[in-house]
Amino acid sequence: MKHLTLFFLLAVSLYAGAQNRTSLYQMGDLTRGNKDSFVYAVIGDFGIDTKDEKAVADMVINDWKPSFIVTTGDNDYEDKFPAGSGRTIDTFITKYYGAYMSKSINENRFFPVMGNHDQQKAGVEDSYMALFPYLQGMENYQFTWGPIHFYALNSGPEGLCVINDTVLSTVRQKLDSDTAPGQYRIVMYHHPSYSSVVGSAMGNCYVEGKGIDVTLNGHIHYYERLRDSINHATYITIGNSGRNDTDCPDAQHDKLRHNNKIYTQSCHGNQNGAVKVTVVRTSHKGTPHWRMTFEYYNVAQPSGPLDVVTIRK
Repeated sequence: MKHLTLFFLLAVSLYAGAQNRTSLYQMGDLTRGNKDSFVYAVIGDFGIDTKDEKAVADMVINDWKPSFIVTTGDNDYEDKFPAGSGRTIDTFITKYYGAYMSKSINENRFFPVMGNHDQQKAGVEDSYMALFPYLQGMENYQFTWGPIHFYALNSGPEGLCVINDTVLSTVRQKLDSDTAPGQYRIVMYHHPSYSSVVGSAMGNCYVEGKGIDVTLNGHIHYYERLRDSINHATYITIGNSGRNDTDCPDAQHDKLRHNNKIYTQSCHGNQNGAVKVTVVRTSHKGTPHWRMTFEYYNVAQPSGPLDVVTIRK
């Protein structure tokens, strides 16, 4: 009987783990505060507990005061430090962004995606899920805030991007059936689908579906914005909110790349920064519209953005 009980518990655990990886958790509408005008921030590859992480966090929280924060992964570089170092996931995340974090989904304003460093070392993923209990152990989730529908996906623990096929299929079906007028659709995952850095398009993670407005990625420690000349989607890599060891290639911006349809519009390397996103409801001749503006800031030059792009609905 004891063996049967252990077998049952193991089976339940394995089933739950599979569900965590293959399901898309629906959080619902989390909009709070002013629905017609708000700011949110995008950070990535930040959890390293350095003066650079602190500088970015100070700019984001003290200067921008965003309604919420989303990440592009590598929230916790705990695996970079030896056991017994005294550094834990709280050292890398809560210390800097704790004011935006809550165990209650109705109060939480911090929405991460998993990077490879958040799950490579034994026990780190458990710490990650314990820190964000509102995820309910789910690696992939979706939520809306105002006119934006976010899809947050786990692109895997290794150097190459591997999004679960079932999750990919679910997301694509939802994107194809999501016809709500005036709604933005943003997909977030760690490994970039496209990059101008040679060899850094990390595997086959092309979450392409009807209606994607922006894809947010990290992993490469710089800022880059690319544009799909056919589908008119925008790809933003923000992987330098704590790490900053990657430079941009020498190739000119606007050069076509990746099957002659994806090209770089802006690139900034060897610096730390974050993206400020301002969302405003406007009106033209009595018809409501939305304007969402992405601005990239370098902490060394916080007085003005180094890159700006606006997407209107």
